Amino acid sequence: MKKPIDERKAALERKLEALKGQLKALSAAEVRQRRREDTRRKIIVGALVLGAAEGSRHHKEWLMSVLEGAPQRPQDVAIIADLLAELRRTVTAEPAAESAPEPAAVSE
Repeated sequence: MKKPIDERKAALERKLEALKGQLKALSAAEVRQRRREDTRRKIIVGALVLGAAEGSRHHKEWLMSVLEGAPQRPQDVAIIADLLAELRRTVTAEPAAESAPEPAAVSE
């Protein structure tokens, strides 16, 4: 025997609420995943930039100019202060190059 309409309707509404909860949880997980990927991307790029700066006066000077102009918040300035000081120290200790290196060609 079939259940009355209001019982079926109530059951469907419960299922709908459960599905909405699952959808909300999946959306939150998606946001967390994107944030993790963005953070990881920034770590990788930062490591590559720091690595390039270690081997090239030109890259050190470029990184110094970026860092000197970028952070505005006191806590950000404090975090990069030692890096900036080290860059300044090594740039002044290294002899100046004749010219900046040419960027690597990108193959298509």
